[in-house]
Amino acid sequence: MMIDIRKKRRLCQQRKRQGATLVESALTLVAFLMIVFGILDLGIGLLRYNTLSAVARIGGRAAIVHGSHAAPAQTIWNGQNAVDGVTAAISPVLNAEGIPTSDISVTVTYTDGPDRGTSSNDPGDTVTIQVSAPFQPTCTAILGISPMTLTARTSMIIAH
Repeated sequence: MMIDIRKKRRLCQQRKRQGATLVESALTLVAFLMIVFGILDLGIGLLRYNTLSAVARIGGRAAIVHGSHAAPAQTIWNGQNAVDGVTAAISPVLNAEGIPTSDISVTVTYTDGPDRGTSSNDPGDTVTIQVSAPFQPTCTAILGISPMTLTARTSMIIAH
């Protein structure tokens, strides 16, 4: 008779422990998955930033050869024409990376070079290309946090 009571007591304790193990496993799994998804989001964010940095450099290289002395071999970029030209130059890379061109914001700024009084796109002046895009990490989307904006910028001296 004593043996049956001890067995029942052990079985009852084991069942209680199984429930505690299930709860502990669920809590640990949630924390582990948040860390894994956070690392994946960080990697995707770094890839997106590196892509924006690369396309800013590509846009800068395209802009420096379309200065005020580019005609007749090249068209002269200035104002909205420069933004459209840079956007056209970076579109193939953005499409290859799966980033919609409609999400990208491109800004082209000309600053005057040495011995100049006005900013234009003359040889020796500096052109700055800024490319921005929204980025929504998965973890913050689940929590309802708004997307962040990634921005890359490059400055180059106009050659032609």
